[in-house]
Amino acid sequence: MKELELLQEKLQQLLKHHNAVQSDLDRLKKINEKQSALIEQQKTEIVKVQQELTLKSVAYSAGSMEGDKEKLKQHLDLVIREIEKNIESL
Repeated sequence: MKELELLQEKLQQLLKHHNAVQSDLDRLKKINEKQSALIEQQKTEIVKVQQELTLKSVAYSAGSMEGDKEKLKQHLDLVIREIEKNIESL
């Protein structure tokens, strides 16, 4: 009889331990789901920021190219005037 009571007691302890572990598992699964959702949200934000950075980089490059175009145009105008002067002198 005593052995049966001891066995029952151990079984009860195991069941309690199992329930505690199951509760921890459920809690950790919820935390994992929240973290996974946060990671996905952050990945989306990273993609948006990368796209924005790319667009700004292109816009900046285009803006600096506009300045370069103006300088190139001025230089070409100068060269054309010099060519015209040389043609006139011939």
